[in-house]
Parts: sequence; structure tokens; C-alpha cells
Amino acid sequence: MVISREGPTRAGRAGRRWAIKGLHKALLGTAGLGLLSLVGLRWALQRQIPAHLLQGELEKSLGYPIHYQGFHLSWDGRLVLDKVELLDPEQKPFLKMDRAQLDFDRNRALHGDFVLQRLLLEQPDLELSGKRWKLLAGKPKGPSKARAFPLVLQSLDMRWLDEKGQVAWQIQDWQGSFPPVGAGEWKLGLQGPHQEVVEASGASGKTTLKLDKFPVARLATVATGAAYPNLGEKDQVDLTAQLVDGAWHVESQLRSSPFTGPLTLDLQPGRKGRLASPGGVLTGLGAVEKIGLDFAPTGAGWKVGPGQLRWRGGDWKMTGQIEGEDRFSGQLVCAAFPLAWPPAKKADLSVDVRGSAERQQADFELRAAAAPWSLQARGTLLREGLPKVSWRVTGPQGSWPGQLAWNAKNGDLRIDFEPLEVSRFLPGWKGRLDGKVVRQGADNWDLHLSMPLLSGPSTQVKALQVDLDRKGWSGGATWNGSPLVLSGAPAEPVVRAQIKVKEPDLNGSLDLKLALVKSRLRLEAEKQQLSWRGTRLPEVKGALVGERSGWKSEGLEVALSGFRLPLEATGGWTPSSWKVSGQLKAQSLTTLAAAVGSKVSGVSGKASGRLQASLAGAEFSGEVQQLKQGEQDLGNWKVTARKATGKKAEVRLSNPALTVPQVGKVQAQVDWQEGKSRPQVSLTAPALNVAGLKLGKARVALQWDPAGASQVEGEFGGVSLNGWVDSKKKTLALQGKLAGFKLAGLPGLPPGTSGSLQGQWRAQGPWTGPVVEVSGQALGLKVLGSMLGDLTVHASHQGEESHLTVGPILVQQVDALAAKLPALKGRLTAELVKKGSSAPALSATLQDVFLNDRVVPDASLKGTVGATGLSDAQLSWQVNPPLVLRGQIGLLTQLSGELQGQSLEAITAGKLPLQGQAFGKFTYGSGLVFDGELRNLAVSGQKFGQGKLTLAFQDKLHVEGSGFEAAGVGLLQQRYPGLQGQLSFQCDGQPSNQQGGLKLRGGSWRGKAFPDVTVEGKGDGNSWLLSKVQLGLNPPLNAYGRMWPATNRMELRGRLEGQSLADLALLSGGQAPPDLAARLYGDFGLTAQQQQVGLQYGGQVRDMLYRGVGLGNGQLELKADPGLDGQLELAQPMEISRLAEVPAGLKQVLPAAGILGAIRLRGVKLGGTLDNPSVSPLWAAPQLRLPFP
Repeated sequence: MVISREGPTRAGRAGRRWAIKGLHKALLGTAGLGLLSLVGLRWALQRQIPAHLLQGELEKSLGYPIHYQGFHLSWDGRLVLDKVELLDPEQKPFLKMDRAQLDFDRNRALHGDFVLQRLLLEQPDLELSGKRWKLLAGKPKGPSKARAFPLVLQSLDMRWLDEKGQVAWQIQDWQGSFPPVGAGEWKLGLQGPHQEVVEASGASGKTTLKLDKFPVARLATVATGAAYPNLGEKDQVDLTAQLVDGAWHVESQLRSSPFTGPLTLDLQPGRKGRLASPGGVLTGLGAVEKIGLDFAPTGAGWKVGPGQLRWRGGDWKMTGQIEGEDRFSGQLVCAAFPLAWPPAKKADLSVDVRGSAERQQADFELRAAAAPWSLQARGTLLREGLPKVSWRVTGPQGSWPGQLAWNAKNGDLRIDFEPLEVSRFLPGWKGRLDGKVVRQGADNWDLHLSMPLLSGPSTQVKALQVDLDRKGWSGGATWNGSPLVLSGAPAEPVVRAQIKVKEPDLNGSLDLKLALVKSRLRLEAEKQQLSWRGTRLPEVKGALVGERSGWKSEGLEVALSGFRLPLEATGGWTPSSWKVSGQLKAQSLTTLAAAVGSKVSGVSGKASGRLQASLAGAEFSGEVQQLKQGEQDLGNWKVTARKATGKKAEVRLSNPALTVPQVGKVQAQVDWQEGKSRPQVSLTAPALNVAGLKLGKARVALQWDPAGASQVEGEFGGVSLNGWVDSKKKTLALQGKLAGFKLAGLPGLPPGTSGSLQGQWRAQGPWTGPVVEVSGQALGLKVLGSMLGDLTVHASHQGEESHLTVGPILVQQVDALAAKLPALKGRLTAELVKKGSSAPALSATLQDVFLNDRVVPDASLKGTVGATGLSDAQLSWQVNPPLVLRGQIGLLTQLSGELQGQSLEAITAGKLPLQGQAFGKFTYGSGLVFDGELRNLAVSGQKFGQGKLTLAFQDKLHVEGSGFEAAGVGLLQQRYPGLQGQLSFQCDGQPSNQQGGLKLRGGSWRGKAFPDVTVEGKGDGNSWLLSKVQLGLNPPLNAYGRMWPATNRMELRGRLEGQSLADLALLSGGQAPPDLAARLYGDFGLTAQQQQVGLQYGGQVRDMLYRGVGLGNGQLELKADPGLDGQLELAQPMEISRLAEVPAGLKQVLPAAGILGAIRLRGVKLGGTLDNPSVSPLWAAPQLRLPFP
């Protein structure tokens, strides 16, 4: 097909139109087929659901007969029932709905099997009554069958009808469902438009019901069948109930006008049960507690009780009987009901009631008795009111009868009574009350009461007159000379009183106003001018308001010139229930004192807290902040004050963190009780710290008497104390015991002092300078870091002088000395003296001293105790001549002195193997240092003569010596008599583990130069390991070994590497073998002890000459112990074939016979000793040549 630029051809356009028409036809055909299929499916489904099968399945699932007008399938495949009704056992409909929808399995329905999947009841209308509820609940049922589909309720409306068929209550627009359940189970869930919830379930004989925010009236109507019009929608209950084996257990929380609180019901089979509650609020009565009421059916009625409840402090018991549905009777008794007035009185109360519910009539009799008074009242309560109530009040000397009539419809009230003689009821009082009380209608009063005179103890009321008519109240009286005036409208009477007070401490006037405003009593002070002991009291502003439930305050406060204390007062109509509380907020102590007419000087602070008062007593709980005494900051104090009625007042002040100068923070408490002139002051601290001294846990109690002696008792840091202090005489007398008192940080003691003190102490005399004495034992005493053990101590202080004496004790009992010098014995005495502000002075002596069973000279120490140790210290040692060291001892120790020929053995106390005399300077600080000269020095028995010595010992010993003569060293002279030369040595390490070296330079012996000697070694007990022994030969000779100085024994091992035989012979202390010269190569071993020398050698001999004849090289083996035994084998024996060929040097030793034609020299044999060796040739076996003719 060719398409031009002008567009498609005519034939192309015709083909397109044909294709579109064909597509439309196909779509229309497909839709038609789908519609026919849907219609066919609905027709097929409807034909497969017989009406009798549908009705049977529904009645089986719902459990009740069902009636519906018809059914059809909706376009979405659901089954819709029209005009559905559920019938009760009387075949009357109780549940109606215009329509219900059913979801079912369509595939199975095509095969004739009808299976429900969901049932929706739209806007069901449920109508119940007490009669119908009994019919439905009493219908016999077996175990329910399983239901695999949910039953949904949409917008449920329900009405409950009373006995007359009128609607008692109804609910609208509730949603809910019956979920799928197994056989023998059921579940229900409903929710109302205001979040009301009903949940119920049952299985295996157990039923559970839960209600949230459910109206109480509806629940009560369902439970009893009666209507409760006085209960509104706000009266609700949260409830959980369980039914098991025919018994109900119900726990609920009621929020209703009759009762608010928890309530429990237990109902057993046979309708026997019990109501109980721990407490709640009964409308009109207030709070009640411990409610319990049993009930049980009896024939055609009920037995109610026994029951009990607690109300207003009284325990009430209840019993009752209900006969049929009309007659009832009961009794309410309280054996000891606390009365509001007179206080502490209790009454026996009882009320008997009998009546008819149908006639709405109740006959009652009230009895009350509180000796010596009693009350009896009888009457009948009708719906129209109280037609006649007769009452009689009986007192100690008579009775007072009267009658009362009240019409509830028109409000008429009439009270008739005989004149009241007050003396019949109140002995000691006189007066006569007369009058009448009449009311016509609701507010037309005709009331007149009069009493000319009422007199009693400290009270006199004259001309009492009370009148009430249409215009209002009028009247008055005079009370103890103060006028009382009654006025006001009928509904709002007002009483004003002008009270004048004249008491020894209290004077002034007070104008009070008591008014009834809007059914509430209001009491306030209109004017007040009161003073206490000449000081004006704060004014009370605000009012007390009384209503039916009791009294409370409005804007009540106490105020006076900058001081304001808001008060809150509450109470019932009994004085015992009154409570008054006030809140102090950061009020100045000065202002508070001025408010009560007092003055404080030198004390400042702010008080906060709460004041509470009632007839039971008064209490204040608060805090005094920023308390100061002068410039001394005393911190914040908690204050508690109590005054219980009939008991003594108590006051407690406490400060958990009182800062005391030089002490730190302590817990302070002050207790005072009324009637006791001495408040008790107690101070405690878990870890007391005085001037940096840690004393541990502390407790001090003081019975303070500012006018005399105060008792003191307590303990701190292992110190107990008891006695007294007199604040008036300013004297004290205290004593106590010390047990585990820590010495660390005590002032005046040397630094590093620790341990504990055990013993007794006492203090007596004036505050400023008492005599203090302490005696006992210092346990585990450590001074200057050294452990001294357990020591006997005695200390005293008076005025400005203190003494501390330690000892005398045995030195071996002092742990520090026993550890370092276990062989030291002697007696130690120390004394510490402090005078005034000067530093303490210490003096100590060590006498009768033995060390290693040797007598050691006595020693003494003096010095001044400072912050870091003993300054100006002087240590004197009675050696010959005496040794005196001066300096400081303590954390930093520095002592120095001059040695002037003291014996080394005495100075070292025999601990070091040294003898001789020392001259030079001696210092001891962080270590021991000596720099000087030693004379006649002997070390381990070896004499070194005289030389210079530098010694330093801190952690380890370092010694350097020089200038000592070899001629004075016995170890060298024993082997090399007459040896000359200079010796130097150095040594490092501990006395028992040292390392060092010895050098001999410029030596000569027997007129010849002696090789230089260098020895290095390490001591390990009684011997020295010689790591290096070097002799200055050519080449140098190196060896190693061990030396025992105490026995002059030495062992060496080494290797000869070409040293000449002559040099080696010189070292051995002897002479070289005659006519023999050579150089040796090989290992040797040397042992020497005293004059005995042992030598072993095996190796090569090179460049050997014998009597001028070169013998070449050979192998030498020798021993000298002490005799010399050796043999030298030539590597190449010398062949001698003619006598003429024999060197001249050998001819002397050749055999004289001339019969030898040839001989061979194969070596040399050594003999003699190292000091005098001998040499002889070794010949090979000669060959004999006999001349024959």
C-alpha cells in the first residue's frame, strides 16, 4: 500500500471503520454473555436453596424459631432475608429486623450443599421483659453445636419493658458479634455508642461476663426484673463475673449515686450468697468500711444477714427478713457509736423496721442510749410523710417528751414539746426552755423559743429569745456579758456576737458573725483585738463554712505586720473530726518570733512547713533553712513538733549534715519533751573527721541543762565517754574507755604513725584547761612507716603541756626491729613532750643492747616532731669514739655525721664481714653514703690494708675502693710471697647477693713484672662465681670459675691459646722446666686451697726447643696434684742415624755405647713438682747393628 503525503487512501479509511465496528460488536457480545451467565448463576443458586433447608440451617445456628417473609439473592451473590423475626417459647417475636444478609459457599450451593459463612443482622430490634427473660433463660438446652461462621449485629436497638409493658430503659445503635465457636462454646461482644462494652463467653460449664462503663440501672433490671428510675446514665459499673458449676463470683467497681466503691458478690446454687466490700461511699452517709451482707432464700421469702459495716467509727450489724414480695422487717444495731458531743462518749443505737412494700408503709422504733441519757422514738413512715412520731429524751433527773408531725405533700410541720428543764439532763446547770415550732407550707414559720436564764460552770446566758416568722429571724441573748444578736431572712439567719476576753494572759475583744448563706453556715471574725501577755496577736482572716457534709475554711489565714500564715480547716459536725492545717513558706524567724511576742538575737533563718491541729492534738512538720548563730552557718534543720491530747508535747530538730568547724559534717538532733527541763542533743557521724583526723563512727548524746550540769554519753572512733559538763561553772568531768581507737593522723604524733589504742582515759577540770590522762596499750603501732607492734603507753595533758610515754618495752617485741634485726635485744623507752604552740619534742633511748649475742653500745634519739617527720634529730651511738648523726627523720630522712676511727665491726654490728677503722663523712637519707678512708681493712679474713672507700646503700649496696696494697692481701701473698702492686675493687648488690670486680695493676714479683689481673664475679652465699679472670700475658689468659673466700679455695677453668711455658710457670708460683721452651694450646683446670695447687692440662705444644734444639710440635698431657706427672709426645720423632749427626745439645744424654747405629727421640717425660720440675727424654727402642768382618 502506498501512502502519499496528502494522507491515507480511501480504501484504507474504509478498512479502519470496519475494524472498529467489529470490535464494538465483539465487546457487546461478550458483555451480553457475561450478563446471561450472571443471571443464570443467580437462577441456578436460587433453585439450589430450598426454603425449608434455609430455615432449618438458620434455626439450628440461632437456637430459636425463625420467621421471615422471603429471601432473594443480591447482585453480589449474597442471600438477603426480608422481615425476619425470632420467636420466644410462646411463639411471640422478641427480635425483629427488616433485613438480614447471609454469606454462603456458592460453589457448594450449586451442588445442593448449603454452608453459611457469615450472618449479618441489620438494625435488629430486641424487646425483653422480666417475664420473657425468664422464658428465654429457662429454655432447656443441650450442648451447643459448633458454628463456623460469625453472627454480626449492626445497629442493635433494645428495650426493656416493665410489668405494665412500658419501656423501663433502652439502648440504641450498639454494635457487636457472635464469633465462630466450637461445640459446647459461645462468645459475645457488644459495644455501645459511649464506649460501653459487654463481653461474654462460655465453655465446658464455665461462663465469663465482662462489663465496662455499663449502666447500673439496666444491669439491676435484668438481674431483678424491677425498674430503677432513680439511677441515671452516669451510674455505671465495671464488672467481671464467672459462673462455674452453678455458682457466680462477681467483682465490680460501682460508680453510682447510692454507692461508690468496689463490690463483690458470691452467689451459690440455690440463690444463697454474700455481698462484700472493703469500703466505699454511701450517699447521705459518707464513707463506710468493711461491708458484708449474707442472704439466702427461705420458703417464699429471703433471709438477709447477718451483715455488718463500719460507719463513723461504729461497727453496725444488720439482720432482716423478706416475706413473699410484700412484707419486710429488719434491725440495725451499733453497740458503741462514738458521739460528736459530749466528747469521748459512746452510745448504743438500734433501729427496728417493719412494713409493707405494696402499701409503702414502714413502722420504725429508734433507741439510743449514752449514760446517763437515752432517746426513744416511734412512728410510721408513709409515702405522705410522718403523720405522728412520739419521742422521749430521758436524763439523770427526768425526761422530756414530745411529738412531731410532717406532711410530705404540702410541707406542714408541727413539733410539740413540754418545757425543757435543763437541770434534768445537765447536773450543775439551770434553765427552762419553752416555745413552739409550727410551719405551714414550705416557708410560713411560726417559731418561738425563750429561756430567761441559763447558768452553769463558768457560763451564764441571759434573756435568750429566738423568733422566726414570714419576715425573718429576730432575737438575742447575753453570754457571759457579751451580747448576741439574731437577725436575717428566714432562709439566711445571722448571729453576731461581741465577745470580751479578760484572762491573766489573754485580753481583748472579738466580734464574730455566724450566718446561713445558701444553705451553708459561715463563721467569720468581723473585728478582733486580742493580745497575749501584752503582745498583740495576729489577726485571723477568712471564714469557716459549714454544710451538710461538714465544715471547711475559705480564705482563712493568720496575719500580722509582714507575717502571713494561710490556714485550711476541715471537719464534720463532731469536734473530733476537726482538722486545721497551715503552710509556712520561708518565713523569717525574727518575724515569727515577733508574731508571738518574742525576740531573737543573733539567730537568723527562714522557716517552712505544715501545721496541723485537731482535738487529737497538734503537729508541725517543716524545715528551718539557712539557720545561723552569729556568723556560724548551722545549715538546714528539719523540725517536728507534736502535742497529742492528754500527752506531753514533743519537739525534734534534726540536721543530717551539720557542718562543725574542724570536724566536718555530722548528723545532729535535738529532742525536747514537755515537763523535762533538759533537751537531749545527739550528734552522730558515720565517719567523723576532726581537723583531718579520721575517727570513724561517732555518737554523742547530751542531756543539756543550761543552768547546771549536763549529762554526756557517747562514743566516737573507738572511744566511749560518759560524765557531765557544767555550762554554768564551765567545768567538766568525763571518763571512758578506748577500744580500737585509730592513731593515724593524731596531732603531735610522728608522720606515718598508725595503729590503735586500747585502755582508759579521763578528763577533769575547767573547760579551758582540763587535765586529760590516757593509759593503755598501742596495738599494731607503726611509726615513720616502721611496725613497732604492741606497746604500753601513757599520755597526759594539762594547760599547754602534753606528755606521751612509750615503754619501757623489750626490743624483740617491736615488730619493725624484730623483722630487720631478729637477733637484736634490749629495752626501748620513748617520750613525746609538747609545750604550748611549739612543736612536740621526742626523746628515745635503747639500752642493754645485744645483737647476735654480742653487746652493742647504747643509743639515744632526740628531735622535734614536725609535719613531715622528726626535725633537729640527733642520733647518738655510744661506740668508741661515740658516733653522732644529725639531721631529720621521717617521710624525708637525712642524717649526717663524721667517722673518726670507729670500728667497722661495731658500726656494722657484726652483720658484715668487715674489720678495720673508718675515717670520713657519713650520711643517711634515701640511702647510706660513706666517703672516706679505711685502715687495716679486712674482708672475710682477707687483709686489704689501707685505702680509700666510697660506699652507697639505698635499694642495693655499691662500694668502690682504691689505693689498697697487694702486699696486704693475704690471699695473694700466700701464693705469691712478696707480691707488690695496687689493688682496686668495686661491689654492687645486696649483702647476700653481690656482684663486683678486683683489679691488680703495676705488680712485680721476684724482681719481675707481674701480669695485670682483672677479676669479675657475683656472690651467691658463701662463694663467688667468677665470670671473668683475665691475666695480662701475651696473649692474655682468660678463665672462669668459683672462689670460696672463707677457706681460701679457688677453682678455675680456661684455655691456653699460645702462652709461653715460662709465663705459665711463673703464674704457677714455680719455675719453668729446665732446657725446655714452648707455647701451649689447650684446656686447663686449676684448683688451689691454701698452699695446695692442683693442675690439669691436655693440648698441643708448639715451637718446642730443648737445649737449643728445635723439636717441632707435640701433644702434652700433665697433672700436678701436688707432684708433677706428664708426658710430651713429639708429632715427628727425631731420627738419629750417626753419632756425628747428633746435635751438641743432645750428646750429653745419648747412650755411651757406640753400638747404636740409629736412635729416635719421641718425646719428653715431666716429673718433680710445679715448683721444681724435672725433664728427661723419651727414646724409641734402638736398632742394634753389629759389625761383622
